Amino acid sequence: EAVSQVGLDVDVREPVMNLSVSQRQMVEIAKALSLNSNVLIMDEPTSALTKKETGTLFGIIAALKARGIGIIYISHRIEELRDLGTRVTVMRDGQVVGTRPIAGTGMAELVRMMVGKEVKLEARPASADNRNNRPEALRVEGLSQKGKLRNIGFSLRQGEILGLFGLMGSGRTELARAIFGVDPIDDGKIFLFGRDARIGGPKAAIAQGLGFLTEDRLNSGLAMALGVGHNITLPSLASFQRFGLALDAARERREADRLIRDFGIKTSGFSQPVRFLSGGNQQKVVLAKWIQADSRILLLDDPTQGIDVGAKEEVHRFMIDFAHRRNRSVLFISSELPEIIGVSDRILVIRDGSIVREVMPEEASQELLMGAALGA
Repeated sequence: EAVSQVGLDVDVREPVMNLSVSQRQMVEIAKALSLNSNVLIMDEPTSALTKKETGTLFGIIAALKARGIGIIYISHRIEELRDLGTRVTVMRDGQVVGTRPIAGTGMAELVRMMVGKEVKLEARPASADNRNNRPEALRVEGLSQKGKLRNIGFSLRQGEILGLFGLMGSGRTELARAIFGVDPIDDGKIFLFGRDARIGGPKAAIAQGLGFLTEDRLNSGLAMALGVGHNITLPSLASFQRFGLALDAARERREADRLIRDFGIKTSGFSQPVRFLSGGNQQKVVLAKWIQADSRILLLDDPTQGIDVGAKEEVHRFMIDFAHRRNRSVLFISSELPEIIGVSDRILVIRDGSIVREVMPEEASQELLMGAALGA
C-alpha cells in the first residue's frame, strides 16, 4: 500500500540493493509516509528522482498539506521551494541567516543569503578559432553496450570542458562508467592522447590518467569509514611506497594536508572519518584525490548534486582552473541546465544511449538542450 501511494511499481519482496538510486529514494519516501506523522522532514527528496517521480512526490506533498501536516522540506533547488513552500529559511555555516516568505522573494536574494555574496561563473569558453586546434585527449569511437549505449562517438580536447547533458536514464552515467572501465563494453574503441587505450578496469584507467567522480559519492566515490587524508591518497598509494613495500606515512600525510588546505576542506584533520563531513566537503575530498593521482582527464558525473550554492561555485571554479589554466580535460555530466551552459566549452546531448546533438556555447539555450534531450 505504501509503495503504491508513491507510484512505485516494484515487487515489495525485492532486495533494496537491486533497485536503482531513484527507486531506493521512493522506497525511503514511502517509509516516511507510512509513519502517519504530524510533521514530516524531507531532506533532498528529489535528488535522485526522475521528472515523473518528482511530480508524483509534489502531488503527495500537496495532499499532506491539505490534511494539515507540517512539512520541513530541505533542498538546494530553489525552483522546488517556489513550487512547494510557504516560507523559506536559509542556513549557512550552521547558523540561520534569515527567513523570508516565498512570495515576493527573488532568487538572487536567496542566493546571496546562501553564499553571502554574488555568485558569478567565470567560465571562459574556447573561441571558435582555436577550439579545434588543440591536441586530442580522449576519443571514443562506436562505443556500445547492450541495452545501454549505442554507437557512441565523440572527442574531448586538452584544455576543454565538454558538457554532457541528458535526463535520468539517458545513458550519461553508463557512458562514464564504460570509459573508466567499471562496466565492460560490447563494441567500440577508446583512445587516450592518440593511443588505443585498452581499459580493462578502473586500475588501468587511473594508470592512463583518468579520474572519475561518480554520481553517488557515498557508495562508490569515498571509503566512508576511512579518514579524509587516506581517502585523498587512496588511488595513488603506490607513489608513497618505499622500495615497493612500506608506505612513507609522513610524506603521505604532508601531501594530503597540502590538498586539504588547497581545497579549503573543512575538517578537524587528516584522520577525521570522511562520513562526518558535509556533502560539499566530501565532494572536495573526491576532487582532491584525483588531483593527487595526477589525473589528466576527469569524468565528473553530476559533481554539484546535493551540495549548496557556495560549494557549487567552488566546483565550477575548480573545473575552469583544471581545464583552462592547467590545460587538462573535463567531461562534465550534469542535469542542471544553467550550470552546463555556463561552464562548458561544448555540449553533447545524450538520449536513449546515443549522442543526438552537439551544441556550441554561442547557440546553447535551455530550450534547445531540453528539446534535444526529449527528442523534440
